[in-house]
Amino acid sequence: MLATRIRRCFWFLCLLAGSVPAAQAQDFPNRTIRIIAPFAAGSVSDLIARAVASGMTGNLGQPVIVENRTGASGLVAYEFVAKQAPADGYTLALGSASLTSHRAFTLSDRFDALKDLPPITILAEFVQMLAVPASSGWKSLDDLIAYAKANPGKLNFGTPGLQTPQTLVAELIKQKFQIDVVVVPYRGGGGEISSAVLSNQVQFAVFVESMAQTAGEKVRLLGVSGPRRLVAYPTVPLFSELGLPEISSVHNTLNARANTPKAVVDKLYAAAKSALDMPDIRSGLTKLGLYPVGSDPDSSYKTIEAVMNANADIARRAGIRPQ
Repeated sequence: MLATRIRRCFWFLCLLAGSVPAAQAQDFPNRTIRIIAPFAAGSVSDLIARAVASGMTGNLGQPVIVENRTGASGLVAYEFVAKQAPADGYTLALGSASLTSHRAFTLSDRFDALKDLPPITILAEFVQMLAVPASSGWKSLDDLIAYAKANPGKLNFGTPGLQTPQTLVAELIKQKFQIDVVVVPYRGGGGEISSAVLSNQVQFAVFVESMAQTAGEKVRLLGVSGPRRLVAYPTVPLFSELGLPEISSVHNTLNARANTPKAVVDKLYAAAKSALDMPDIRSGLTKLGLYPVGSDPDSSYKTIEAVMNANADIARRAGIRPQ
């Protein structure tokens, strides 16, 4: 009799424990939600987070705020969110290029960029463009590669740091076409790299669309990422057309800690998607050179997984060892 009562209590407690996440999900949200942005206030990533947060606030009926936690190329922010307990959806991360290149450069048994912080949605993406000075004689990627082969070690490729997706683009081009170029890191970001290209300190680099718009006719674009040619640059071939399908656009994602209840993730996704569909938010992102996406959690996961694996493979073949 006592054993029967013990078993009944055990199963009751199990059922009660299982009902807690469901009840929490049904009640979600009942307080402020934080989006942890990995870069400083005013950066493009920060602006994306704040735009989406404002739309989500209206959709969820609770404040969605942005908190900036900088350091270690985003790792400080990502690890902070990945270690939040419980996994309840109240602390999210804004994923950026540093998240998708994490496996390529960082060796850590404390954090896995995909398993510990799966994406809720891809918020937006911006294209990568291969830019050279307009004053150069290179009209196409073939022209650039031919010059590089004839002049090994004489071309410089500018990047915003050695452990960046732009460095992986340089390494991929070196691998694919068997050329010898010098990778030159700059700490000043896109503005400094643009100046370096325009002054011919470096002969080619990765631009984003806003950089290309600012530079105007002073640069020539030899290739662009994405599934289709850009309306603003219809004559610029896609990287996939140039034999470089591994060069993808850069994604900004909204990420939650692993094991966040599916019902909570679904609510967050619906709120983020609704925010991205707002005309003022879409317009604001477009002005920043961004393309709103709003993909569902499953397709977002597959896309980011493919990018991470491609980046890690490029790094491995280049002899870059995660540290």
